[in-house]
Amino acid sequence: MTAGRRGNALSRDTLQEFNRKVADPTFFCGGGSVAAISTSSSAALTLLVMRLSARRKANRECKANIERQIAELEVLQQRLYSAADSDLDVLDVLLNAQRHMKETGDRQAYQSALIAAARSPYEICRDSLQLLQMIEAQLPLASRFTVSDLGAAGALAMGAIQGAILTTDVNVALLRDEEGIDVTEIDRIEGDSIEVVRAAAEIAGRIASGTLAAIRPAPDGQQL
Repeated sequence: MTAGRRGNALSRDTLQEFNRKVADPTFFCGGGSVAAISTSSSAALTLLVMRLSARRKANRECKANIERQIAELEVLQQRLYSAADSDLDVLDVLLNAQRHMKETGDRQAYQSALIAAARSPYEICRDSLQLLQMIEAQLPLASRFTVSDLGAAGALAMGAIQGAILTTDVNVALLRDEEGIDVTEIDRIEGDSIEVVRAAAEIAGRIASGTLAAIRPAPDGQQL
């Protein structure tokens, strides 16, 4: 986690302070940062279930694998914290470039900043997709009591992806409004974004159905 240009790291704020800043029109916090923090909370919920699953007698043979996954998710969660802070820096650069463009007419720095602002939330989506993959892998290992928390974590992560990708989409749209810009990178970002949302939606759907199958009894009263 880094402090960035604005002083203290956003990810180190209390929940109330974080939300106060998000709601403050003078602070300028984008959807990417909010999505990253949301996914970090989804990761925390997943870590809870994974640690409980590692204690289950039924999972003795796969305990080492669960613990390895826990370590990987802890690293991912730290990356999400850093992404929340760095997305603020990306937004600051964009806003400064926009002001410079209006003052001087120079659009090059603005276009470069737009590309970075489109790429930043996409990277958050990639990390959120990785989390979804980890959640799905944990479904068979969770108890009936905790599997609903994995379902909730999956829904939160998918919502964060949908929110973050809208930030990518608006910056891509602004880039396409620019005259004389090379569209190669724009097309790449747009294509990558479509793919990550498609893959995430498929996994999130399986998580949702798998969660419901685990918690709802079959017609004969037996657990599905």
